Amino acid sequence: MRTGLVVLALLGFGAATTARAQEASREALPEDLAVPPPPTSATPPVAAPPLVSGVPLDLVVAPLLAAAEADLAAGRIRLALIRSTIVGEALPEGLPLRVRADGLRLLANRRLAEELAPSPPGDVLGPLVAQAELDLQARQPQIALPRLDFALARLPASSPLAARAHQLRQIALSSMGAPLLPPPQPASALTPPPSAPLEPPSDGHRGTPEAVELYITAGAFGALTGAYIPFMASEETAGGATYILTTVAGAGLLAVGVLSLDLTTRIPSGVPATISSSIRFGFGHGLLAWGLYESSSPALADPEVSFSLVWGGTLVGGLIGTAVGFGLTPSVDEARLVESTGMWGAALGTYIAMMSNYQDPAAGFGLSLGAMDAGILIGVIMAALELAPPVRRTLALDLGFLVGSGVGALLPGLYYAYTELPLEIEPLGVGMAIGAIAGWVLAYFLTEGAAAPETSAPPVQVGVAPVEGGATLAVSGAF
Repeated sequence: MRTGLVVLALLGFGAATTARAQEASREALPEDLAVPPPPTSATPPVAAPPLVSGVPLDLVVAPLLAAAEADLAAGRIRLALIRSTIVGEALPEGLPLRVRADGLRLLANRRLAEELAPSPPGDVLGPLVAQAELDLQARQPQIALPRLDFALARLPASSPLAARAHQLRQIALSSMGAPLLPPPQPASALTPPPSAPLEPPSDGHRGTPEAVELYITAGAFGALTGAYIPFMASEETAGGATYILTTVAGAGLLAVGVLSLDLTTRIPSGVPATISSSIRFGFGHGLLAWGLYESSSPALADPEVSFSLVWGGTLVGGLIGTAVGFGLTPSVDEARLVESTGMWGAALGTYIAMMSNYQDPAAGFGLSLGAMDAGILIGVIMAALELAPPVRRTLALDLGFLVGSGVGALLPGLYYAYTELPLEIEPLGVGMAIGAIAGWVLAYFLTEGAAAPETSAPPVQVGVAPVEGGATLAVSGAF
């Protein structure tokens, strides 16, 4: 017992001595070298989520974060990144849901290289509108309304999902007995719009109009193939029913084949347009070659050879278009330009042939064929030099060329009709050539602004400052 008391006394004396030594050393040190007191173990308070129409904001956007987590698990990285960005920028720091959103965004950024398919705004905010609809079915309009307002502040006004959200919002307001108010504008203090764009940049995938054009063109080539096979196999003895069945079957088989390719392969934009125009050019070459063959030796002309020229030219055109399309992947603008220059060349060659009154039919067909190839070559050179105008301007030039050709043919036709003279083909060729060139030049100058890039308005700043007895108004910037 005595020994224990001695030990306790020694321990107390040692602790006191140590404390005095530490206090003396702390006083001896300068202020900037003094050891700070140990930090407290208390955690900072977590910020309370803001309320939207009486509903916590984290509850409003929770379905969007759940959808982002499902997207990340399913490999839709870009979609998960956009959704988590919306949630993270809408919530204040410190909230558990904000921490989850930031972590998900970091993980999505690391795996962004794996994402392939972009997502339109409707796909991004669709889960929020769908959950709001479920809230209305569960008779919870007070929760559905802030979710709909959150989505409407970020959706394009013209999107179908925005229209659906507007309808659901009106239903929510009417069920709550509130007046029908317009939805909030995107610039909201509680729900700022995300800095990340809702519409990711295009990944170069083919568009719907391109696919439809390719289906139709491939179906037409399939119909030609369906007629060519019985014609060659039956030695011109096949009946009408046989041609109808094989034509329909050929069109359907080739269209389904292109559809299967489209569903299994991400066809780049511009490739369908290149293949379609090449099939049409192949068909045009086949027709002109048929004309050359028949006009050069009418007595020895063989129908099977003529049909083979047409079908073979179409097949070769389709194969060349497929190789060029998938090999060089031209843009839609470039494909349309090459097709238009080929058509302009073929038309001008035909008009020049008309001026000769077709004294030599073979020379006329050869002139049209050579002018078509020259036009295609010019279009390819312009595309290689990156001089392809937008599709809208190219189509406007096509329209000007066509209308000019029509007017050029109408004027000589009216003259011959008025004078009751026999119609001659040479004036028609001259008028159509002049009219086509004039219409093309007019359309070129009328659409000159279509090729210029859009420029943003110059920055202008307006300021008002109070002065004694009034105020000053200042306007600065570029005008």
